[in-house]
Amino acid sequence: MDVGFTCDANWDSRINVALDILIDNEKFFESKDYGSGLDGIFICLLCRETYLNFKPKNRIAKVKGVLRTKKKLYMDSMYNLDDFRKMTDDERKQTVISQLRVEVPAILNKRSIPDFDRQRFITDFTGWLDTL
Repeated sequence: MDVGFTCDANWDSRINVALDILIDNEKFFESKDYGSGLDGIFICLLCRETYLNFKPKNRIAKVKGVLRTKKKLYMDSMYNLDDFRKMTDDERKQTVISQLRVEVPAILNKRSIPDFDRQRFITDFTGWLDTL
């Protein structure tokens, strides 16, 4: 399973502290197989001012590969810039981890994804977050 993280944030949010920890540890999922229904999950951490009215987007896209078309879930995880400016690095990390622990299972449980072992992925994902 391909699991990846990126961010779209103002520099002063310092959300990169949490992003770096996620990226450094995402290899955990490389050898995992949760079925052919979903090949990857990519999460964008968005940290913006609330007056901009950014809305999270979640979609499953079919991406053409060399050998076959792959299905990937792209999702946004939203954070308040004003809050992040006031946080310590450890608080930023804990905020991102606790929010992902809730959001990822919620989004996966809303979708019907045939041939994807959703519950095993959620168990592995939340367990992985606990190790960070």
